[in-house]
Amino acid sequence: MKVVVIGGGPCGIFSSICIKKNHPDTQVVLLEKDHQIASRIKISGNGRCNFISKNLEESKYSSSFVSHIIKYQKEVLELFEESGLSYYFDDENRGYPTSESSLTIIQALNFLLNKYKVEVKTDYLVTSIVQKEDKIMINDLLPCDKVVVCIGGISYLNERLNYNRIISSLDVKTTPLSPSLAPISVSSFPKDLENKKVKCKVKLLEKGKTIFLEEGEVLFKKDGLSGIVIFNLSSILARRHLKDYSPFEVSLDLLPHVDEKKLASLIKINPKLDTIFIPQLASYLNTFTNPLKTIRDLRFKIRGIYDFKNSQVTSGGISLDQINLDLSLKKNPNIFVGGELIDIDGQCGGYNIGYCLCSGYLIGKEIIK
Repeated sequence: MKVVVIGGGPCGIFSSICIKKNHPDTQVVLLEKDHQIASRIKISGNGRCNFISKNLEESKYSSSFVSHIIKYQKEVLELFEESGLSYYFDDENRGYPTSESSLTIIQALNFLLNKYKVEVKTDYLVTSIVQKEDKIMINDLLPCDKVVVCIGGISYLNERLNYNRIISSLDVKTTPLSPSLAPISVSSFPKDLENKKVKCKVKLLEKGKTIFLEEGEVLFKKDGLSGIVIFNLSSILARRHLKDYSPFEVSLDLLPHVDEKKLASLIKINPKLDTIFIPQLASYLNTFTNPLKTIRDLRFKIRGIYDFKNSQVTSGGISLDQINLDLSLKKNPNIFVGGELIDIDGQCGGYNIGYCLCSGYLIGKEIIK
């Protein structure tokens, strides 16, 4: 039995390892188009690599389909421990290597690839996947019995052209693609607020009604807002694949832990607000007729989400109605798909890499029965 795995990201690497672990006599070839595997892992979490969450909750994802995949979290961590990886969870349940370096995760994955004798080929661009009689042909050159496709989405530096070629080869229905976990473009604010941060409570409003609420740090960027809480907000918008953002606003409560009486007292003592906020923000708030109300509800109209190259995740992909529970295609059960390629995406906090690792584990467990 020969299995070809396309894509050297977390899903592809983990499926390769798990296939060999469960079926040592199977030949497994991992193909990666770049010079090295795990390039996206390398930059994850600003190089610290938040690779999983302590609690992979279904509610953090775009679909309940994910529930039978993320249940393998324990097994994923146990497999990492075979490499000697040391990791910890912070106060928000985000999992990091204790080195706080993504290179440690990559080292662990390479250790497991070598331990289980997975054949890795880099600089190998796959352009076609074709079923020919009892074999699947990769680029009309490489025959195999089963194929695992884990090429990710089109966020960051991934190419849409190659993505489209693979989707065309698989002949599957897809949902629209949108950038997710990205900054959002909003109505204007003073230029001197750019690159300033504020901790606040953030609401996403649709026609004035709250549809998302989370507390965190917001960064003012040129033409927009950023930060983890904004990234999570963007995922709610991304899943709607919108063309018109006019019904949506973002509201910032700039002092969520100060009650109304105390806030009114602070403003009365110092109407300039510069003993409450940084000068640039205090000056901006003083342009409004009712600073107290504005502090509680500083609103910006949403114009859109930043583009794919500025996003961490692609929302959308292969439609879930095309896929069996074991992540094989209904049209061809010898072809498996996983990770970001399919229409599942999560919020920040290790949910996306964690899901990709779990889907790789599931494929490795189920591909040969």
